[in-house]
Amino acid sequence: SKRGRVFTYNKDGSLMYVFGALGTQKGCFVRPTALDVTKDHTYLVLDSGSNKIVCFKPTEYAEKINTAVELQFLRDYSEAEKVWMDMLKYSSKSEMAYSEIGKAYYRQGSYQKAMEYFELANAREYYTKAFVKYRKDWLNENFTWLILGAIMILILLIVVIWLIRKWK
Repeated sequence: SKRGRVFTYNKDGSLMYVFGALGTQKGCFVRPTALDVTKDHTYLVLDSGSNKIVCFKPTEYAEKINTAVELQFLRDYSEAEKVWMDMLKYSSKSEMAYSEIGKAYYRQGSYQKAMEYFELANAREYYTKAFVKYRKDWLNENFTWLILGAIMILILLIVVIWLIRKWK
């Protein structure tokens, strides 16, 4: 009510989009006092200062966000990922889209790809989680080679020390 803006958040508490302002122009409020959202994502804002109900229909961009968030809520992550990817056409700097795409890759076990998107989203906490999983998988896959390499280096070191002692 102080700034005349409507802030929308997803279930995780991440900001999705903001609209509205104080003023007397179309789409602005004098004194917003109540808010309701219909099933088709139409926002109804009661403006007691002008005795009106202001209706906001989501833009195509907001509709994409709503669709992706709804798909994630329904646990249809692969479809949500497609919508988030499509959203990047509208805004190539969308941290929310990058973060959500990273989460989709994380859920699929593609930790390296998830790290790339979390880095683009500036999502350090999620990047760290993906890195820990990626490192664990990498170590599990390469443990045998690491041990063999360490044994080879140890044997080579023993042989070199033995040759140096023999030479002296």
